[in-house]
Amino acid sequence: MKKRIMIFMLTLAIGASIIGCGASSDNTASETAISSTQEPSTEPTSEPSSIEGIWGSNSISGENDNFPATYYVQFTDSTIDYGHMTNSGKFEVDFSNKISAIIEVSPGVFCVQAKTDDGRPYTYQTNEDDHSIMDYYSTWDKNEYDSNYSASDSISK
Repeated sequence: MKKRIMIFMLTLAIGASIIGCGASSDNTASETAISSTQEPSTEPTSEPSSIEGIWGSNSISGENDNFPATYYVQFTDSTIDYGHMTNSGKFEVDFSNKISAIIEVSPGVFCVQAKTDDGRPYTYQTNEDDHSIMDYYSTWDKNEYDSNYSASDSISK
């Protein structure tokens, strides 16, 4: 519990210093094409270095049976799927947003850009210090990350 709170606080503190994923508010084909996705590094690391798997919303109370994540997230090649876990532990999709770009900024640090159904751009980016956290920004423009960071919308494994 203390570790999760420390990670949460650290995430808030370093939010301003996280590197951008190279996208700006200009939407050119090379920045938004899914074909620009780079293959993840195959070199072994001590921390997870992919966006595969099921992520959960961050909770100050911790992830356990009494305080489950509010929602769960799974990344595919073309969508970000949001959903919940069934009583049997299966991930069930509630809705999806189309991914515009997936970029590996550096080994283990991924930037995923998508748009909501009403067209608002947002970014999930792997936290540089803890690859089990993806920080959320309600913009694609890395110059606007400071004012568009949302700890409550960030996710973790």
